[in-house]
Amino acid sequence: MENKVEKKNSKGRYILYIIFITYLVVLFKIVLFKYEPLADIIKGDIGADFRSANLIPFKTILDFFSIGMKDNSLLWAFSNIFGNVCIFMPLGYLLPLFFEKFRSLKNIVIVALAVSMFFELSQYFGYLGSLDIDDLILNTLGGVSGYLVYVGIKKLTSNDKKLNQVTIILSAIACIGAFTIAREQFGSLLGLTNHEVTTIGQENLPQREPDIMGTYLNTKNEKIYMYKGMVAENSSDIDFSEKLNVEINDKTKFYCTEIDELKNESIITYKELSKEEFLKYESYSILKVWYDESDNGIVDTIEVSKKIPTSGSAVTIESNEKKEIHGDVEEVNNRGVVINLITVQESENGSSISVVGKDEHANLIKVEFSSDAKFTLNIGKANGDIIERKDCKKEDIQTKDTVALKGTKNGEVFIADDIEITRVVE
Repeated sequence: MENKVEKKNSKGRYILYIIFITYLVVLFKIVLFKYEPLADIIKGDIGADFRSANLIPFKTILDFFSIGMKDNSLLWAFSNIFGNVCIFMPLGYLLPLFFEKFRSLKNIVIVALAVSMFFELSQYFGYLGSLDIDDLILNTLGGVSGYLVYVGIKKLTSNDKKLNQVTIILSAIACIGAFTIAREQFGSLLGLTNHEVTTIGQENLPQREPDIMGTYLNTKNEKIYMYKGMVAENSSDIDFSEKLNVEINDKTKFYCTEIDELKNESIITYKELSKEEFLKYESYSILKVWYDESDNGIVDTIEVSKKIPTSGSAVTIESNEKKEIHGDVEEVNNRGVVINLITVQESENGSSISVVGKDEHANLIKVEFSSDAKFTLNIGKANGDIIERKDCKKEDIQTKDTVALKGTKNGEVFIADDIEITRVVE
């Protein structure tokens, strides 16, 4: 009789192990590869382009609620916010179920925070998404909530067999509920449903990549002045952006892009504008420029879309003003380094979000070092722990290091006198 009971308990335990392993796979997919279809992940065809960081507590949470209230989509906002809580609840529940050392609130907080930190840093350094302190808060809260559920059920059950049965039933209910909400709110994002993209009027634009992509400033004497690349109006690093201009004439065609985002469909409309309508667009709108293929000096077509939404005013620096910039080292040379600039978007309440481009979207800055420059090297792990901090020399800098530089701007070159290097090791 005892053998039969043990076998049933063993079967229940095996089912729980399968649930736990499945959960970990789903966790990796949702957190690290949320924008990638499963087929692409299996093939290793993972596109990594941009990363961003938010270090202001509760900023993202408040933004979600603000957008949800404005667009009458509170369920979407709640799903985004509490999804970060719910996705970590199984971790807080299953770990103490399997391992005795995790049967304390303190240890669950530590492991939930550590796992969340691992995911956030992996997203940032792997160009897979955003590093967000709100995710750390919500994920840790999820781990704690899961642990409290475990403690409550443990008090209500008399033996391990019942605990296993309750866990399996709860897992089934949670999976059905999570799948239903995920499919409804994020089906296309998670690869559960197809997201259709409908374009209207695109056939009127040149069927090739634009010759220039930039940020509109103004128009004077038949010349359009712009920044090269996408620049937010209040970026603290706007002074490093390259300016250029293109000449238009009566034959230049203008189009605007209007995007209507539905749950499972995006409708992109390319609407033709008159020159007068184009001139009404505000500065920092995004431009795509195509030259006439038969004459590269003549602009054939311009596409304009709305500016990057920001708040606050533009931040500029004088050449003799002390400045701190951040970036990833792309090249090391005899005079210094070339970095891929991490631009910072600042808002009126003092919060900031940093964004760095990759490949053709990179914003490369030449950096030279002053004669008395100070160098500091931080060796750290992917989870954010600093293993070693020491003084170093400029020869110690390597490509892919992340650097924080203090100094002044001299023409197109940044002269750094204080260099803090961060290097992540396995």
